[in-house]
Amino acid sequence: MKLIESSDANDNSALSEAVAGGAEETIKFLLEKGADPNSIGHFGRTPLYRAVFAGHTDVISILLQGYLSQIQYLVVMVII
Repeated sequence: MKLIESSDANDNSALSEAVAGGAEETIKFLLEKGADPNSIGHFGRTPLYRAVFAGHTDVISILLQGYLSQIQYLVVMVII
């Protein structure tokens, strides 16, 4: 998990960098391995912000699906 959540010199996570580059398969891999889609990097930017800024609509969709999965998991945990 430590490698998945590593960051570069600008404090951007691997997920954030993959998002900025539009690397869809890498993004899916990182999310499946537990990368935090809410990480905050350089200038306070999240991966979702970077996807929107770069116009990567398919990446935006992948990230939003990841957020929904997290919310569904939390709801189930609260119910149980």
